[in-house]
Amino acid sequence: MSRTEILTVTILICILSFTSSCRKVVIDSEEKDIFLNRQHIGIYTGGAALFIYNETKHQMCTNSSRGVFRIQTISQDTCLNISLKENPSRKGDLIMAEIDYSDPTDRMEDLIQFECSGMSGNKLWLWNGHSKTGIIILKP
Repeated sequence: MSRTEILTVTILICILSFTSSCRKVVIDSEEKDIFLNRQHIGIYTGGAALFIYNETKHQMCTNSSRGVFRIQTISQDTCLNISLKENPSRKGDLIMAEIDYSDPTDRMEDLIQFECSGMSGNKLWLWNGHSKTGIIILKP
């Protein structure tokens, strides 16, 4: 093989390994499509908003060292806690997260695998296709 051929093969291998390591985000449901067009921080189920952050009515905090994000009402009757097991570095990453959500009538607590379906500025769009649950958070 000539030097040019070796260089060409090396470049192709690098390109293939780079592109194969990235997961493509696939829109596989109407609910996911609706969710990915949302912009407000909060939790969504089945495409509908369940609890959305409102600056005048809620409190929000992040703890980057623990990977924790939280929003709650001032009276603390509705609360969403998310603890990421790792921070996604790009769209398509799969991550585990502990979710704890409660409101006056409902309680959800689980360890769920999310796809990082979107990243923009300091926001993450996390999606679980099995439960059709999406969460928009600030990067912890």
